[in-house]
Amino acid sequence: MIFGPGFPRSQDELRENLFRLFQRSFQSLAKSGHSLKVYRSSFELYGRLAAERWAQLTIWPEETALIERFAREAGLPGEPQAMVQKSLLLHAAAATWRRMLQGLGRDALLRLCVARGEEHLRAALDAKRGVLIAHCHTVFAPLFWSWLEHKGIAPGVTLGHWAWEQGRKAGDRTDPKRAVPEMARELFAASQTLRAGGLAHVFGDGVQGSRQTEIAFCNRRRGFRSTFAEMAVAADATTLSAAVSMGADGRMTMEIEPSFTDDASLPRAERVERLVREYAARLEKRWQRDAAQLPWGDMTTHLRFPAL
Repeated sequence: MIFGPGFPRSQDELRENLFRLFQRSFQSLAKSGHSLKVYRSSFELYGRLAAERWAQLTIWPEETALIERFAREAGLPGEPQAMVQKSLLLHAAAATWRRMLQGLGRDALLRLCVARGEEHLRAALDAKRGVLIAHCHTVFAPLFWSWLEHKGIAPGVTLGHWAWEQGRKAGDRTDPKRAVPEMARELFAASQTLRAGGLAHVFGDGVQGSRQTEIAFCNRRRGFRSTFAEMAVAADATTLSAAVSMGADGRMTMEIEPSFTDDASLPRAERVERLVREYAARLEKRWQRDAAQLPWGDMTTHLRFPAL
């Protein structure tokens, strides 16, 4: 299952040529069973290159400046240079491998994955009361849906997926005549799925939407939209959070955290706000641990929010 855009473009044709060379070698060795050697070697090469200051300043100058500014202004722990190196590595790897990883067979993909907290998802699904997963944007986030498929878990409905379906044009996402009906269709389908005991997904760190809770978050005053919380409360669904991270060796971690705290005796508005605030608290801890996993666009978006 291909979820989301196929892969992030580097916007630099010279970089794209390097990425294509790895892809060609991977495809040439696919039948021999040695293609994963190409995959692992690419991470080693990208990691060494991204660690070189000359490469940061000449191959990725704008991206390096963005990451350094983001690390500094978001108040993240650790040395900014370590975050720069890892972020450049992950984005180069995503540009090369993300679509290919989504197309791998079950055994090959699961050999590259470590799952933490799968038991939380299984237990919630077994309860038959609907499960909503509040995701966060990371460079390799789309691989979560490939993992679900290979684990035999029906993926359910994902809000926002319509914009990346085959045949869609980039302008569709910003055209209200196309976007509003599609979003309404997905909201209805997700709500019905949750009420039937199924699975739905929302990226809780998205910035679109008028209903938001403003929170002091990583040195910015940021609004978190309440869509996922409103859906969960309306359907009396269990809410989990999840994220995909990629290590410097190319191994992925699918992390599913325990269910959110909820109290059905509270007024609806209070329940919604509590869920949103818990999501924001979990997300801030994730950024503190490993913000290099964030796409560069999300770093740029965060810096646009008012400083505290």
